[in-house]
Amino acid sequence: MECLATNSIVPTTEMLQAVSNGTLDCAQTAATNFSDDSLGILSTLPVGMTFDEYMGWYIAGEGQQVLDEVMAQIDSNIVAFPCGVVDSEILYHSTKPIKCLDDIKGLKIRGVSDWANIETRLGASVVTMDGGDCYEALSHGTIDAAEYSSPSANWAAGFQEVAPYLTVPGVHQSCSVYLFLINRSIWDGLDAQTQNIIKLACTSMMAQNWAEDRAANGKAWEQFRELEAQGKLTIYRMPDEDLDKIQEVAQEYYEEKCAANPLFEKIYRSQQAYIASVSDWSEAATAK
Repeated sequence: MECLATNSIVPTTEMLQAVSNGTLDCAQTAATNFSDDSLGILSTLPVGMTFDEYMGWYIAGEGQQVLDEVMAQIDSNIVAFPCGVVDSEILYHSTKPIKCLDDIKGLKIRGVSDWANIETRLGASVVTMDGGDCYEALSHGTIDAAEYSSPSANWAAGFQEVAPYLTVPGVHQSCSVYLFLINRSIWDGLDAQTQNIIKLACTSMMAQNWAEDRAANGKAWEQFRELEAQGKLTIYRMPDEDLDKIQEVAQEYYEEKCAANPLFEKIYRSQQAYIASVSDWSEAATAK
């Protein structure tokens, strides 16, 4: 297999079509890069599944079945498997303090997709821009705050240089699942043993990807904490009552989206059913 750099053949937003038409034999991407806004939930959802719930849904629940059904509906020439999951993101890097929900009202905040819609309902003035533009936008005051990625990615991007405030937890994206896409003709031409090797490799990569990302984020978080100890950064945690409010607003938004989008509803209901099926035991097994 020849591995190519991201965007070297087609932009990430065109990977689905490129695999379908044979420009690429296969690709790794997130469903948030698909043109259909309803499909991002296959990889992540604000105030949605955690990494362990996504893994459980895909591996032991009906996630793979739902993914197969969705792909058959949107592009039957593609076979897809979950192949990685990355850690939670930081909620905001900001030039103004964001200690609670009231603080986001009227602020110019970079947001995308479902989270942008939820933030708007919470009172933010959402600005849509590419993640690569956030550093300059913060430094020039074009935006007051940005969500971007995980601690390790954000540290590497240098947001601590232009934004003296940081807010957690990253409820807008507690994790993100990568999908392995392969052209169906290529897949059907592989023998059963090779197909099984690919499936097992994808499953294995979910655990390895998350473990490596969590370790990298742990190291980066220590660096953010060191800046805090030096008085160069202030870190806030959103209060529990505000997290409950975000959950409430998100649920209202998702119910409206379900009513308007049957494909989104199919995925959403399946995920919620899985969460409900394990939540009682998860709570019982969690140390308080």
